[in-house]
Amino acid sequence: MDTLRLVKSTGCAAFVADEDGIITGWNQAAEELLGHQAGDVIGKSCADIICGTDVFGNRFCNEGCAIQSMVRNGEAVRNFQIDVRTTGGETFRVGLCTLVIHTEGENGYRLVHLFQPMDQVGLRAIAGSAGSAAANGGDRGHPAAAGSGSNLTVREREVLSLLEAGIPTQGMADSMKISVTTVRNHIQGILRKLGAHSRLEAVSSARRQGLI
Repeated sequence: MDTLRLVKSTGCAAFVADEDGIITGWNQAAEELLGHQAGDVIGKSCADIICGTDVFGNRFCNEGCAIQSMVRNGEAVRNFQIDVRTTGGETFRVGLCTLVIHTEGENGYRLVHLFQPMDQVGLRAIAGSAGSAAANGGDRGHPAAAGSGSNLTVREREVLSLLEAGIPTQGMADSMKISVTTVRNHIQGILRKLGAHSRLEAVSSARRQGLI
């Protein structure tokens, strides 16, 4: 699989790192969000560029990368949140999703990291990039403006709070004592009403509107 083509095909901020944590691909959305140009980061350690910390401020991105260790041990990497830093020094929180792409005919692999802003600083960065694209008469693939969540039902708001907490679908069903199918229906309703295309985007939109 061509990982470079993969990250260039998405409007989400994304980059590729090899098994040594060296950045091999960096898309335009990542440039706009973090301020680093692809030519400045490719060939460098992702730990030095992302400078990720956990939600308590502890350094997460380092030489002993937990994600790399999990991949080598054959463990699934679940979605999580970290704080990242822009070239201007601003820090904001992102939801991080990791895809493991094994190299055909070799023992190596590539990690495709996609991240979505979860707070106002990151959302302003996206809004600024979208505004620049509009001013230039171009569409860079950023999502359309979110809809209003004022008409969310009580159940949908409950599901939304569980989405923010990162609870998986089965966990929501167990907590609310409803079926997984019903949970998914509620999530689809939330996405539709908020004008979102993903769970992370729905949470970001809800935070922006003060719903959670």
